[in-house]
Amino acid sequence: MPYRIAFTGVHGSGKSTTAVKLAEVLSKRYGYRVLVVEVEAIGDSIVDHGSPVERQMYFASKFTAQYLYHYYDGYDYILYTSHPVMTVPYTEYWCKNPALTIMCACIAEMLPKPDLIVHLSVEKPEDYEIIRQRILSRQDRDTEVEANPDYIKYIADMSKVHVRAYTMTLGIPLLEIPARLEVGERVQRIIEYLGVR
Repeated sequence: MPYRIAFTGVHGSGKSTTAVKLAEVLSKRYGYRVLVVEVEAIGDSIVDHGSPVERQMYFASKFTAQYLYHYYDGYDYILYTSHPVMTVPYTEYWCKNPALTIMCACIAEMLPKPDLIVHLSVEKPEDYEIIRQRILSRQDRDTEVEANPDYIKYIADMSKVHVRAYTMTLGIPLLEIPARLEVGERVQRIIEYLGVR
């Protein structure tokens, strides 16, 4: 069975970058068969044009489908660039609808579990500016909304709350790594945690 790692954290924290670099190290240095699963919905038309409720329902359903689609694939490691639990803080922010937020949390809890969640956390005041600059450097995002400091802080803080509750409830190991670290340092911490040789 593959060892499944899901990355969580606010947009701009480096989830995809870390997953891709970790895959490269695990495959090239250690010879493992690794699959990176892109868990994303940005750029789809409903995200650009739908109401907040439509968007968040779409995110929850697409994230769930992407997560499940490769869950039993025959690799040594499957690395998910996000996890459906990340729809919870965004739904909370955009919809202000407790029933919809609870639905997203319930969906995440009913899914088969990853073996590890790596949460890229934002801890210090200066971290928020690092995240903001990463978001501003992207070409494919609505940077006016996504780079808003209050928005970044809310999602960063609440994603930590929801991910901790999720992992504690289901007994999933959680590795928290500061998002401000360079990608090589993030990957090294994961390699050390895994005890890969």
